[in-house]
Amino acid sequence: MIKYVCVVLPALLLTGAAKANVNLELRPLKNSYKVGEVVNVDIVAVSDNPTETIGALDVIIQWDPAVINPISSYDSRAHDANGGYAWFSSGFINPAHLNDSLSDGDAMWTGLGQFLTPFVATSQGNILTTLKFTARRACVLGHPTFVGLPATLNGYATAVYSGDQANKNITGNLTGTPVMTIPGQIGPHG
Repeated sequence: MIKYVCVVLPALLLTGAAKANVNLELRPLKNSYKVGEVVNVDIVAVSDNPTETIGALDVIIQWDPAVINPISSYDSRAHDANGGYAWFSSGFINPAHLNDSLSDGDAMWTGLGQFLTPFVATSQGNILTTLKFTARRACVLGHPTFVGLPATLNGYATAVYSGDQANKNITGNLTGTPVMTIPGQIGPHG
């Protein structure tokens, strides 16, 4: 009997807790944007569990530069399960060739979490950053432009890494969003 307990006990010790995936979603702040207006789109992390930590992530973004362009990010809206979150470092900082130009329709946003305080994503979703574009041209009515989150592009990958286990990829589903740009210049009051 002890012989079986010794065999089963090491097997139980080697079995780690299952980790959840973290899905990434793009969510525009408004239904439509006038030509010339700043287009704001949040990158949102949604955990499969009530909470999941993120230590780092690389997010590939694709868009039609003839409709919305160029891209930038605004991290002061970032918040996790504990409130506002300040990334250790973030932005289009990855030396990947995807970031050679932020006006060509693809880029990679990187977020590096605080060393002892990783980002905590919840199942309700938490803002990682807000992407900013300028609406350059109106979409054909009923046919919005699409901002996508591809899994891979030109040898690079969108990846979410655990804040609990080094180099553990916890990337879930990637969901882009339609963005509608409409005719009309913005006025002095936006």
